[in-house]
Amino acid sequence: MKFARLSTAAGIGMALMVTCTAKAAEAEAPSLSTALNLILKEGRPLPALEMLRTGVESGRFPAATSAQFYAISGDAIGTAQMNDRGGKSSQEESLPPLPASWDARPAVAEIVRASTGKQVVMLNEDHYHQLHRAFGLLLLKELRKAGFTHFGAETFGSTLQESMADGAPDLRTGVYTTDPLYADMTRQAAALGYSLFDYEQRPDQESNDGSPEDQRLARERAQAKNIAAILNGDPTARIFIYAGSGHIAESTEPDGREWMALMLKKEHGIDPLTVNQVLGTPRSRSELDSALYRSVGSALSSPSVLQSTTGMLTVPGFDIVVFHPRQLLSDGRPTWLGMNGYRSPCRVQFKPNQQPSLIRAFVASEEPRAIPMDQVLISSGAKEVTLMLPVGRYRLVRETLEGNRALGDAAIQPSKGASDEKGGRCLQFASKP
Repeated sequence: MKFARLSTAAGIGMALMVTCTAKAAEAEAPSLSTALNLILKEGRPLPALEMLRTGVESGRFPAATSAQFYAISGDAIGTAQMNDRGGKSSQEESLPPLPASWDARPAVAEIVRASTGKQVVMLNEDHYHQLHRAFGLLLLKELRKAGFTHFGAETFGSTLQESMADGAPDLRTGVYTTDPLYADMTRQAAALGYSLFDYEQRPDQESNDGSPEDQRLARERAQAKNIAAILNGDPTARIFIYAGSGHIAESTEPDGREWMALMLKKEHGIDPLTVNQVLGTPRSRSELDSALYRSVGSALSSPSVLQSTTGMLTVPGFDIVVFHPRQLLSDGRPTWLGMNGYRSPCRVQFKPNQQPSLIRAFVASEEPRAIPMDQVLISSGAKEVTLMLPVGRYRLVRETLEGNRALGDAAIQPSKGASDEKGGRCLQFASKP
């Protein structure tokens, strides 16, 4: 196996590690790089999405890698199907059996309760799952109320502070923050008063010596060191870390591999609270779900942890496992996008186009280069789409292969007598030809 490092020319300052065979990397890199540059450098996602979809369908692009970026399309089902072409996960099958007696408890509340006395809480994600980012934002808000002060994400790079000076994520903020859900988690963290920081391996911490495994280990060690540096500089800080799946594991893998969270514990004496939401997320097809998920999934209506008489159900290497209910759709969008009333539906109508389009909703007060609040890929001939938006004002843009066209303006107004996070209604939409 070979690690191919992809970085953007937009100065994102972060390296994305993509695993693929040497032969596949040589054959696919030019076309895949073209698609990623359109997203990460040029801010033109629509043609890139078509490249990713056709590349996976033809077998030219690795499905899991492509799904990480296709996620920005708003096509939750298509993204999951793309990623799940690889079949079942051996890690999911390692989940323990369901206890004889158990009950589901609200995940966010239980995590916040378990965070008492902890300086670091870590939550992981699959890089293709917008659902995980929606949950991350809900947890981020509650941890802030509980006294957490710093937010660090794997995707943040060296240009983080510059890009977030105006509070609006843009193409310089990170790689995965090109996804509106991830971008909004960053936007809201800044608005809530978190100190944002990047903990990714820096150029002076890199080494080209040794095997790929030695280089991977160096990256994990650098990440742990950079997180510890925040606490060394401010012992009163409390940190929320959002990272890719395995980085937050606190135990050694059967093959001997160690990860960032374990190094933070062993080398810096900091024991994080680690929350795995990947293992408790259903796949695109029920036959791909773990045996445990098939036992509990039908009983879930919201993100939950499983509690039995012997304690909270978990797995080696993690303190908590979050289980998400199977996805339901409303007007073509996942119902979890409502995020407990934080986002509300806004149905937008427009003239049909003979080509696919990307309907994008930008915060009206943010610069044009900012990441939109929501965007949805629609097929040719479509006449309407439902956007999911928080309370606020938005400018709507339709991206086609020929360019961008302004659609008009929309606003989400709080429902009468409700707070900003208890639902709203789409107040207006001024259509343009």
